[in-house]
Amino acid sequence: HWSVHGDYLFGAPMTGAGARIEVTRSPIGFSPPGSDGFVTSADAFYADLRDWTSQAGTLRASHARLDKKGQASLATKLVTPAGDGPELGTAEAEVTGESRQSLSGSTSAIVHPGDFYIGIRQPDDYFVEAPGQVKTGIVAFSPGGRRLSGRHVRVALVRRRWTIVRQRAGQ
Repeated sequence: HWSVHGDYLFGAPMTGAGARIEVTRSPIGFSPPGSDGFVTSADAFYADLRDWTSQAGTLRASHARLDKKGQASLATKLVTPAGDGPELGTAEAEVTGESRQSLSGSTSAIVHPGDFYIGIRQPDDYFVEAPGQVKTGIVAFSPGGRRLSGRHVRVALVRRRWTIVRQRAGQ
């Protein structure tokens, strides 16, 4: 729930003034505090996918008139789509008075994709010689950085194989 409030300099509410409120979303990098040494985002997984695009954009926009108390509001759910990471929800408001002067302001909030983050211990080396093994550890973190126990998670390690081809040119 986002709200805007407008008062004149002498303290009276800006009753009837025009207001514009826009709520947007955009991806944001976030790692829980204390998660150093662990990967807590899916950025590396999505980096090689050609069809992956961020869901950034406007969630809702509205024009309104301020009520008798100089207020207007806009209700919008901030929910991240399944599989996406944390996002920044931002509300921008602009109020225009009778003299056509306008004032604006904004506020933001981080929208976490779930109740906790899964941290995978970073390996010493991202490339493993075949045959080889990858040893890692799994930890659950609250968004505030507290380590959580008793969380049931399912983790799939993805094997990616890169082939480098060199070609002589210019002869």
